[in-house]
Amino acid sequence: MERTAAINTGPSTHLDHLAPLCELLEIPLIVTELEHLELAKTFYPMIDTRYVSLAELSLEYMATQFDAIVECGKFWGVALKPVLKLLFNKDLRVIFSPHGQSDKESFIGETVAQDIDLAYGPLMLQEKTGKNVVPTGNVRLWFYEKHKAHFDSLAETSVFSHFDPEKETILYAPTWSSKATGTSFFEETDRIVARYADNYNLLIKLHPLLEENHPAHFHRIVETHKEKALFLLDFPPVYPLLEKTDIYLGDYSSIGYDFLKYNRPLYFLKEGGRLQKCGELHEKNLSSKQINLSTMRKELYEQAFGGNFDGKMVGKKIKALLEK
Repeated sequence: MERTAAINTGPSTHLDHLAPLCELLEIPLIVTELEHLELAKTFYPMIDTRYVSLAELSLEYMATQFDAIVECGKFWGVALKPVLKLLFNKDLRVIFSPHGQSDKESFIGETVAQDIDLAYGPLMLQEKTGKNVVPTGNVRLWFYEKHKAHFDSLAETSVFSHFDPEKETILYAPTWSSKATGTSFFEETDRIVARYADNYNLLIKLHPLLEENHPAHFHRIVETHKEKALFLLDFPPVYPLLEKTDIYLGDYSSIGYDFLKYNRPLYFLKEGGRLQKCGELHEKNLSSKQINLSTMRKELYEQAFGGNFDGKMVGKKIKALLEK
Protein backbone atom coordinates (compact mmCIF):
# COMPACT_ATOMS: atom_id res chain seq x y z
CA MET A 1 0.00 0.00 0.00
CA GLU A 2 1.65 3.22 -1.15
CA ARG A 3 2.17 6.08 1.32
CA THR A 4 1.34 3.80 4.25
CA ALA A 5 3.79 2.83 6.99
CA ALA A 6 3.80 1.35 10.46
CA ILE A 7 5.36 3.63 13.07
CA ASN A 8 6.79 2.46 16.36
CA THR A 9 7.31 5.19 18.95
CA GLY A 10 6.65 2.94 21.93
CA PRO A 11 8.47 0.13 23.74
CA SER A 12 10.41 -2.48 21.78
CA THR A 13 7.70 -5.07 22.47
CA HIS A 14 5.53 -3.30 19.89
CA LEU A 15 7.92 -4.39 17.14
CA ASP A 16 6.53 -7.91 17.35
CA HIS A 17 3.02 -6.61 16.72
CA LEU A 18 3.86 -4.23 13.88
CA ALA A 19 6.32 -6.39 11.93
CA PRO A 20 3.73 -9.06 10.97
CA LEU A 21 1.37 -6.36 9.69
CA CYS A 22 4.20 -4.80 7.68
CA GLU A 23 4.76 -8.12 5.92
CA LEU A 24 1.04 -8.71 5.46
CA LEU A 25 0.36 -5.25 4.03
CA GLU A 26 3.75 -4.88 2.28
CA ILE A 27 4.58 -1.61 4.02
CA PRO A 28 7.75 -0.31 5.73
CA LEU A 29 8.29 -0.06 9.47
CA ILE A 30 9.51 3.27 10.84
CA VAL A 31 11.21 3.38 14.25
CA THR A 32 12.12 6.51 16.19
CA GLU A 33 14.85 4.99 18.38
CA LEU A 34 18.21 3.75 17.12
CA GLU A 35 18.17 0.80 19.52
CA HIS A 36 14.84 -0.26 18.04
CA LEU A 37 16.38 -0.09 14.59
CA GLU A 38 19.08 -2.53 15.71
CA LEU A 39 16.49 -4.85 17.23
CA ALA A 40 14.36 -4.74 14.09
CA LYS A 41 17.36 -5.50 11.86
CA THR A 42 18.25 -8.48 14.06
CA PHE A 43 14.83 -9.99 14.68
CA TYR A 44 12.85 -8.82 11.63
CA PRO A 45 15.32 -8.61 8.72
CA MET A 46 12.52 -9.54 6.32
CA ILE A 47 10.89 -6.16 7.03
CA ASP A 48 11.92 -2.86 5.44
CA THR A 49 12.76 -0.93 8.61
CA ARG A 50 13.76 2.73 8.52
CA TYR A 51 14.94 5.11 11.23
CA VAL A 52 13.31 8.52 11.54
CA SER A 53 14.09 10.44 14.72
CA LEU A 54 11.31 12.03 16.71
CA ALA A 55 12.72 15.41 15.73
CA GLU A 56 12.36 14.52 12.06
CA LEU A 57 8.91 12.99 12.53
CA SER A 58 7.30 16.42 12.46
CA LEU A 59 3.73 17.31 11.63
CA GLU A 60 4.83 18.44 8.19
CA TYR A 61 6.68 15.16 7.63
CA MET A 62 3.57 13.20 8.64
CA ALA A 63 1.36 15.29 6.36
CA THR A 64 3.60 15.05 3.30
CA GLN A 65 4.85 11.46 3.60
CA PHE A 66 1.81 9.42 4.60
CA ASP A 67 -1.82 8.90 3.74
CA ALA A 68 -2.23 6.22 6.41
CA ILE A 69 -0.22 4.89 9.34
CA VAL A 70 -0.36 1.73 11.44
CA GLU A 71 0.43 2.25 15.12
CA CYS A 72 0.16 0.53 18.50
CA GLY A 73 0.02 3.57 20.76
CA LYS A 74 -3.78 3.81 20.72
CA PHE A 75 -3.95 7.57 21.35
CA TRP A 76 -1.16 9.47 19.61
CA GLY A 77 -2.15 8.90 15.99
CA VAL A 78 -5.75 9.91 16.56
CA ALA A 79 -4.61 12.95 18.58
CA LEU A 80 -2.65 14.21 15.58
CA LYS A 81 -5.54 13.99 13.11
CA PRO A 82 -7.28 17.32 13.89
CA VAL A 83 -3.95 19.18 14.01
CA LEU A 84 -2.90 17.81 10.62
CA LYS A 85 -6.28 18.75 9.20
CA LEU A 86 -6.08 22.28 10.60
CA LEU A 87 -2.49 23.04 9.60
CA PHE A 88 -2.10 21.06 6.37
CA ASN A 89 -5.66 20.13 5.34
CA LYS A 90 -4.46 16.53 5.63
CA ASP A 91 -6.82 13.62 6.35
CA LEU A 92 -4.44 11.06 7.80
CA ARG A 93 -5.95 7.60 8.21
CA VAL A 94 -4.97 5.78 11.40
CA ILE A 95 -4.93 1.99 11.65
CA PHE A 96 -4.68 0.77 15.23
CA SER A 97 -2.90 -2.52 15.90
CA PRO A 98 -3.54 -4.13 19.28
CA HIS A 99 -0.42 -5.09 21.20
CA GLY A 100 -1.61 -8.33 22.70
CA GLN A 101 -4.88 -9.88 23.85
CA SER A 102 -5.16 -8.74 27.43
CA ASP A 103 -7.73 -8.41 30.18
CA LYS A 104 -6.25 -4.97 30.90
CA GLU A 105 -8.41 -3.37 28.21
CA SER A 106 -11.62 -4.42 29.92
CA PHE A 107 -10.20 -3.29 33.26
CA ILE A 108 -9.45 0.18 31.89
CA GLY A 109 -12.71 0.49 29.98
CA GLU A 110 -11.34 3.19 27.63
CA THR A 111 -11.95 3.13 23.89
CA VAL A 112 -10.61 5.38 21.15
CA ALA A 113 -12.23 5.93 17.77
CA GLN A 114 -9.77 4.83 15.07
CA ASP A 115 -10.21 5.03 11.31
CA ILE A 116 -9.52 1.30 11.11
CA ASP A 117 -9.43 -0.81 14.26
CA LEU A 118 -7.79 -4.23 14.13
CA ALA A 119 -9.00 -6.95 16.49
CA TYR A 120 -7.73 -10.50 16.91
CA GLY A 121 -11.00 -12.30 17.46
CA PRO A 122 -14.39 -12.43 19.22
CA LEU A 123 -13.19 -11.27 22.66
CA MET A 124 -11.60 -8.13 21.31
CA LEU A 125 -14.46 -7.50 18.91
CA GLN A 126 -16.80 -7.27 21.90
CA GLU A 127 -14.79 -4.31 23.18
CA LYS A 128 -14.73 -2.35 19.91
CA THR A 129 -17.28 0.37 19.31
CA GLY A 130 -16.25 1.78 15.92
CA LYS A 131 -17.62 0.82 12.51
CA ASN A 132 -14.40 -0.02 10.67
CA VAL A 133 -13.22 -3.00 12.71
CA VAL A 134 -11.24 -5.74 10.97
CA PRO A 135 -10.74 -9.12 12.65
CA THR A 136 -7.20 -10.31 11.94
CA GLY A 137 -6.90 -13.63 13.72
CA ASN A 138 -3.52 -14.55 15.17
CA VAL A 139 -1.32 -12.64 12.72
CA ARG A 140 1.75 -12.95 14.97
CA LEU A 141 1.52 -16.74 15.05
CA TRP A 142 1.22 -16.78 11.24
CA PHE A 143 4.31 -14.58 10.99
CA TYR A 144 6.29 -16.76 13.41
CA GLU A 145 5.39 -19.97 11.60
CA LYS A 146 6.30 -18.44 8.23
CA HIS A 147 9.78 -17.54 9.51
CA LYS A 148 10.09 -20.27 12.13
CA ALA A 149 13.65 -21.32 11.32
CA HIS A 150 14.89 -17.74 11.67
CA PHE A 151 13.15 -17.07 14.97
CA ASP A 152 13.96 -20.46 16.49
CA SER A 153 17.63 -19.98 15.68
CA LEU A 154 17.68 -16.65 17.52
CA ALA A 155 15.91 -18.18 20.51
CA GLU A 156 18.32 -21.12 20.60
CA THR A 157 21.35 -18.83 20.59
CA SER A 158 20.02 -16.34 23.14
CA VAL A 159 18.11 -18.66 25.46
CA PHE A 160 17.83 -22.40 25.07
CA SER A 161 21.49 -23.17 24.43
CA HIS A 162 22.11 -21.96 27.99
CA PHE A 163 19.59 -24.36 29.55
CA ASP A 164 19.76 -27.93 30.79
CA PRO A 165 17.86 -30.04 28.20
CA GLU A 166 16.90 -32.51 30.94
CA LYS A 167 14.92 -29.89 32.86
CA GLU A 168 11.52 -28.39 32.10
CA THR A 169 11.46 -24.70 31.26
CA ILE A 170 9.39 -22.15 33.15
CA LEU A 171 8.68 -18.84 31.45
CA TYR A 172 7.84 -16.10 33.93
CA ALA A 173 6.34 -13.15 32.03
CA PRO A 174 5.40 -10.31 34.38
CA THR A 175 3.57 -7.34 33.02
CA TRP A 176 4.45 -3.74 33.90
CA SER A 177 2.55 -1.52 36.30
CA SER A 178 -0.16 0.34 34.42
CA LYS A 179 -3.20 2.24 35.61
CA ALA A 180 -5.20 -0.95 35.06
CA THR A 181 -3.01 -3.53 36.79
CA GLY A 182 0.09 -3.87 38.89
CA THR A 183 3.10 -6.04 38.17
CA SER A 184 4.15 -9.07 40.18
CA PHE A 185 7.83 -8.64 39.26
CA PHE A 186 9.05 -6.61 42.23
CA GLU A 187 7.18 -8.53 44.91
CA GLU A 188 7.51 -12.08 43.57
CA THR A 189 10.80 -12.56 41.70
CA ASP A 190 12.87 -13.30 44.80
CA ARG A 191 10.46 -16.06 45.83
CA ILE A 192 10.18 -17.47 42.28
CA VAL A 193 13.95 -17.83 41.94
CA ALA A 194 14.24 -19.41 45.40
CA ARG A 195 11.50 -21.94 44.67
CA TYR A 196 12.18 -22.97 41.08
CA ALA A 197 15.67 -22.10 39.85
CA ASP A 198 17.29 -25.30 41.14
CA ASN A 199 14.82 -27.72 39.54
CA TYR A 200 13.76 -25.90 36.36
CA ASN A 201 15.22 -23.79 33.60
CA LEU A 202 13.91 -20.39 34.67
CA LEU A 203 13.41 -17.81 31.93
CA ILE A 204 12.17 -14.37 32.99
CA LYS A 205 11.03 -12.23 30.05
CA LEU A 206 11.28 -8.61 31.10
CA HIS A 207 8.97 -5.89 29.89
CA PRO A 208 11.11 -2.84 28.96
CA LEU A 209 8.85 -0.49 30.93
CA LEU A 210 9.80 -2.28 34.15
CA GLU A 211 13.34 -0.97 33.75
CA GLU A 212 12.26 2.41 32.42
CA ASN A 213 9.84 3.13 35.27
CA HIS A 214 11.77 1.57 38.18
CA PRO A 215 15.45 1.34 37.16
CA ALA A 216 17.07 0.95 40.59
CA HIS A 217 14.72 -1.74 41.89
CA PHE A 218 14.77 -3.48 38.51
CA HIS A 219 18.56 -3.78 38.34
CA ARG A 220 18.85 -4.86 41.98
CA ILE A 221 16.64 -7.87 41.27
CA VAL A 222 18.38 -8.78 38.01
CA GLU A 223 21.87 -8.49 39.50
CA THR A 224 20.88 -10.52 42.57
CA HIS A 225 19.54 -13.49 40.59
CA LYS A 226 21.34 -13.42 37.24
CA GLU A 227 23.34 -16.56 38.07
CA LYS A 228 20.22 -18.65 38.71
CA ALA A 229 17.74 -17.34 36.15
CA LEU A 230 18.01 -16.07 32.61
CA PHE A 231 16.61 -12.54 32.47
CA LEU A 232 15.65 -11.68 28.90
CA LEU A 233 15.38 -8.08 27.76
CA ASP A 234 15.38 -6.77 24.18
CA PHE A 235 13.99 -9.98 22.71
CA PRO A 236 10.67 -8.83 21.16
CA PRO A 237 9.36 -12.07 19.54
CA VAL A 238 7.26 -14.18 21.87
CA TYR A 239 6.34 -17.34 19.98
CA PRO A 240 9.89 -18.78 19.62
CA LEU A 241 10.07 -18.65 23.43
CA LEU A 242 6.65 -20.18 23.95
CA GLU A 243 7.43 -22.98 21.51
CA LYS A 244 9.86 -24.49 24.04
CA THR A 245 8.19 -23.38 27.26
CA ASP A 246 6.71 -26.15 29.42
CA ILE A 247 5.10 -24.03 32.15
CA TYR A 248 3.88 -20.42 32.05
CA LEU A 249 3.97 -18.23 35.14
CA GLY A 250 2.51 -14.74 34.98
CA ASP A 251 0.14 -12.08 36.23
CA TYR A 252 -1.83 -10.02 33.67
CA SER A 253 0.55 -10.11 30.72
CA SER A 254 -0.98 -10.75 27.30
CA ILE A 255 1.69 -13.40 26.72
CA GLY A 256 -0.52 -15.78 28.70
CA TYR A 257 -3.13 -15.58 25.95
CA ASP A 258 -0.46 -16.36 23.35
CA PHE A 259 0.60 -19.41 25.38
CA LEU A 260 -2.94 -20.83 25.17
CA LYS A 261 -2.00 -21.96 21.66
CA TYR A 262 0.17 -24.71 23.18
CA ASN A 263 -2.40 -25.84 25.77
CA ARG A 264 0.22 -26.31 28.48
CA PRO A 265 0.01 -25.49 32.20
CA LEU A 266 -0.39 -21.88 33.29
CA TYR A 267 0.07 -20.56 36.83
CA PHE A 268 -0.72 -17.07 38.06
CA LEU A 269 0.47 -14.73 40.80
CA LYS A 270 -2.55 -12.42 40.64
CA GLU A 271 -6.27 -13.08 40.70
CA GLY A 272 -8.83 -11.67 38.30
CA GLY A 273 -9.42 -11.72 34.54
CA ARG A 274 -10.66 -14.36 32.13
CA LEU A 275 -7.25 -15.90 31.52
CA GLN A 276 -6.71 -16.95 35.13
CA LYS A 277 -9.62 -19.38 34.83
CA CYS A 278 -7.48 -21.41 32.40
CA GLY A 279 -4.69 -22.00 34.90
CA GLU A 280 -4.07 -22.18 38.62
CA LEU A 281 -2.92 -19.72 41.23
CA HIS A 282 0.68 -19.84 42.37
CA GLU A 283 1.72 -23.08 44.07
CA LYS A 284 5.13 -24.41 45.10
CA ASN A 285 4.56 -27.63 43.18
CA LEU A 286 4.11 -27.03 39.43
CA SER A 287 3.90 -30.68 38.47
CA SER A 288 0.20 -30.68 37.56
CA LYS A 289 -0.53 -31.00 33.81
CA GLN A 290 -3.90 -29.33 34.44
CA ILE A 291 -5.69 -31.85 32.24
CA ASN A 292 -9.05 -30.71 33.59
CA LEU A 293 -8.39 -27.22 32.21
CA SER A 294 -7.36 -28.33 28.71
CA THR A 295 -10.77 -27.81 27.09
CA MET A 296 -11.16 -24.41 28.73
CA ARG A 297 -7.78 -23.29 27.41
CA LYS A 298 -8.67 -24.38 23.86
CA GLU A 299 -12.00 -22.57 24.02
CA LEU A 300 -10.51 -19.33 25.33
CA TYR A 301 -7.82 -19.38 22.65
CA GLU A 302 -10.50 -19.65 19.96
CA GLN A 303 -12.46 -16.82 21.57
CA ALA A 304 -9.34 -14.67 21.68
CA PHE A 305 -8.00 -15.31 18.19
CA GLY A 306 -10.86 -16.73 16.16
CA GLY A 307 -10.48 -19.37 13.47
CA ASN A 308 -7.82 -19.96 10.86
CA PHE A 309 -5.75 -16.99 9.73
CA ASP A 310 -6.59 -15.68 6.25
CA GLY A 311 -3.98 -13.07 5.41
CA LYS A 312 -5.30 -12.28 1.93
CA MET A 313 -8.77 -11.57 3.29
CA VAL A 314 -7.42 -9.37 6.11
CA GLY A 315 -5.30 -7.40 3.66
CA LYS A 316 -8.22 -6.94 1.26
CA LYS A 317 -10.50 -5.65 4.04
CA ILE A 318 -7.95 -3.11 5.25
CA LYS A 319 -7.19 -1.88 1.74
CA ALA A 320 -10.90 -1.59 0.93
CA LEU A 321 -11.49 0.58 4.02
CA LEU A 322 -8.57 2.82 3.12
CA GLU A 323 -10.06 3.39 -0.33
CA LYS A 324 -13.46 4.44 1.01
